[in-house]
Amino acid sequence: MIDDILNMLEGAYAENTLRAYASDMHVFANFITPNEPLLPASTELIADYIAALAEQRKSFATIKRHVATLSAMHRFGGFEDPTKAIGVKLAPRRAGRQLGSAQRQVAPINHPLLDRMLATCENSFIGARDRALLVLAYETARRRSELVAFSVEDLIEDEGRITGIWLRKSKTDQIGTGKRLALSETGAQAIEAWVSLAQLENGPLLRAVRGHKIEDSLSAGQVARIFKSRATRAGVDDLAKESISGHSLRVGKAQDMLTSGASLPQIMLSGG
Repeated sequence: MIDDILNMLEGAYAENTLRAYASDMHVFANFITPNEPLLPASTELIADYIAALAEQRKSFATIKRHVATLSAMHRFGGFEDPTKAIGVKLAPRRAGRQLGSAQRQVAPINHPLLDRMLATCENSFIGARDRALLVLAYETARRRSELVAFSVEDLIEDEGRITGIWLRKSKTDQIGTGKRLALSETGAQAIEAWVSLAQLENGPLLRAVRGHKIEDSLSAGQVARIFKSRATRAGVDDLAKESISGHSLRVGKAQDMLTSGASLPQIMLSGG
């Protein structure tokens, strides 16, 4: 039944959301006994499941996500939502008090650190690719999944020069209305240098590099590894490096905008 629900949702929800649903339901399936149905689940079973996740020291955010998945699967399956019962509602609160709801803070990469990281980018395929990725991530403040989704065809030119890039789809624009994102002259030059060096005419803009060979598009997971690698070369210590993620430039850009006097709505609009 779960496969049928996920197939029904395909195209209506982001792939990352569907993968999370499938992963969460796999964990739930391993928790219940073989003679118990996945759907519908009793309120008592779900409360026990939440307690088990807390005992496994799952984060409060992870537990809330599992509850949201169970809620969605019941609703999409045409069942009454058991997560609305008071017994289930209280279970995450107990787990939250037991675990604490503090989240790991993502280390920001603001403009001064970005400049240091850019200075480490050597004159090579990898250096040019990383330089393009870093400036694109900072100037557009986009999520890592959106960064790796950009294509050469998305680049916007004016009189033969790159001036921006077209965001075809985002987490907050699932139907693909699209949005033009401006690029500074510095950002445009970094992207132009990478496109020229890699001789890209179409397809993914940001790609994996193996020696002198340009391969397929970067994965979202590779973005964080590149950020960590460049931060290390820029002199960031190991402790700080561990807090760097694929969203660090996005967070840094938001902090820089706040420092420069931008309003919260402006920051939210910038990062989508």
